[in-house]
Amino acid sequence: MAIYGTPLLIGGGGGGMNDTLPPLLDGFKANSKRYLLSDLPSNTKVKLGRYGNRGLLNTPEIAEFDLIWITAKDKQGTTFLVLSADTAQKQPFNSMVYDTAEPRNSVSSRKTGGNSRYILSNIHQWMNGKTGGWDATHPADEFPPYSSYDKFSIHWTEEERSVLQNQTWTVAKSQADGGGTENFNALFVLPSREEVGLEGSNNLDIFTDNNSRIIPNHFWALRTPNGDDRIYDVSQSGSSSNWLCKEQYTIRPICCPKPDVEVTDDVDKDGCYRISFSKQNNIILSADKMPVSRADNLAGAVWVYGDHIPKNVNDGTKIEIGRDELLVSSVFLETKTVQSLPSKSKIKLGRYGGKDLQWLLCRNSENKNFLILTQSSMAVLGNKIFDNKEPNNPNSERKASGNNNYPLSNLHQWVNADGAENEWFKKTHTYDTPPDYANQKGFLNEWSKEEKEVVLETTWTTTKTNADGGGKENFSSKLTLPSTAELGLDSTGGGSKLDIFSNNTDRKTDRIYWTRNPGPKYAYYVKTIKTDGTTEAFPALTSEGVRPLLAIDGKTLVSGSTDSDGCYTLILKQKIKKQVTFPKEKDFYIRQFTYNTKKQYQTMLEGAVYHIKAGGGRTTETSCSSSRTISG
Repeated sequence: MAIYGTPLLIGGGGGGMNDTLPPLLDGFKANSKRYLLSDLPSNTKVKLGRYGNRGLLNTPEIAEFDLIWITAKDKQGTTFLVLSADTAQKQPFNSMVYDTAEPRNSVSSRKTGGNSRYILSNIHQWMNGKTGGWDATHPADEFPPYSSYDKFSIHWTEEERSVLQNQTWTVAKSQADGGGTENFNALFVLPSREEVGLEGSNNLDIFTDNNSRIIPNHFWALRTPNGDDRIYDVSQSGSSSNWLCKEQYTIRPICCPKPDVEVTDDVDKDGCYRISFSKQNNIILSADKMPVSRADNLAGAVWVYGDHIPKNVNDGTKIEIGRDELLVSSVFLETKTVQSLPSKSKIKLGRYGGKDLQWLLCRNSENKNFLILTQSSMAVLGNKIFDNKEPNNPNSERKASGNNNYPLSNLHQWVNADGAENEWFKKTHTYDTPPDYANQKGFLNEWSKEEKEVVLETTWTTTKTNADGGGKENFSSKLTLPSTAELGLDSTGGGSKLDIFSNNTDRKTDRIYWTRNPGPKYAYYVKTIKTDGTTEAFPALTSEGVRPLLAIDGKTLVSGSTDSDGCYTLILKQKIKKQVTFPKEKDFYIRQFTYNTKKQYQTMLEGAVYHIKAGGGRTTETSCSSSRTISG
């Protein structure tokens, strides 16, 4: 963002006014660098709290140890913590009674088997109690074998407890308790059958099948009752089981952290993130480096920050930046634009598998600029299915052979995904299933932020098969697979012909590759380009080559000449960055100044200031034309 406004000359070593003041740096920003627990991917390890037993009343002494949790999300995207399987196997978590027998209970089965009403259970009180005593939750209640053990969170600090929500949970009730469900509030609970994926659809995403639930040689308890004196549990094989409440189980408590909880920026020696209770904000300051052509009068810059808007270069804490650090690298003194290059020029953009990706420049009938992946870079991606079979789809063809509706396909999601392995796939419709490459990183995972920004969000057109109503549909994305029309095979596939594709020779590569067009008659066939450049349809479940296509602005700068691979290099914005810390309880202001060789400083009366509100949650950008709030 260029900073414009009324220049302000502030004092100078040379004395007097001077019309040779340097411009300010574009793209000047300050952002609070926060690492949120809610941003961690599922199946990430986090340390929170500790457990130990002091050995009172003839109980064994257990040295304190850190509690390790696993992150998980529900269908609404809410983050939960689940006690890790390794931690759950430690004493005393590996031998806990859900609820002991209650000889005084009027329900005969509970006299010998224990009470399945979760909110009255021994285990619920033990997990949520903060004192050493034990209180009866109802007249027939009895002490469990662990009543003299230290309770689950008794060794936690109040600061640690404060990161958790006193969440509202729901649990089923047995017939003896009136049936139906009831709500209750607690920091810690045992999971329900639905949360571990044994019934319903709102499971935590780390529980997808029996294998994901297994703790070898352990049965672990759930809060869901199975009768008046029995509960459901997860068996040693990860399947559903049930047992008497009075029996011994392993437990895996779950809890719900507050959405603004921060974590450390890196893992510890155990591969775990820790909760951050720092009172300081990490703030990243940045600006675009200045081209030499604009920097004739630039001698340096000063960034000044504090808890108020700095009035001058001495009104706060200063960061001095010399001229050399402010200038764009001399490697790119000679530049061209994408628009100036001939079609079929090779351009490097992005990486996959640690290798630079090479693209061919091409243009459509409107002279818009596109890049399509070269044959050599297709080899880096390997072959991939268009879409996986969908066992629950009522359409029998898609049930067995995958879905040929391109915007809903696994492959379309993958070419636009920047997530890591086992993280990028999200259902695009009710019957969607992950592809066999869900355990590979998304296509954009290794691209820099600046590289992704040069790719234009574009409205594309594709055809629809008869099963989806026929005709055409539009969709928006950064990347797509090419259509048969763009590849010069017809005029109906969506989009217009790209100028580098005029015949079979232009289209052919050393592998069959997908287009985005379905075969019109079937719900699972997709058109491909064969190795001779002609087209043929194959089932979506087959594995073929991937040749992404993207749109790029013709004004984008590239290197003045090609590299050793015969490729032009995109010239992305070069940034200067600094990091500072500042108290979270204070508002943060920073102002930029540039100066010439006479130490005459320029800033703006109406701009060049950034503001981060106390707490560090948001960043307010102030410029001469407007003020707006952006994510911090």
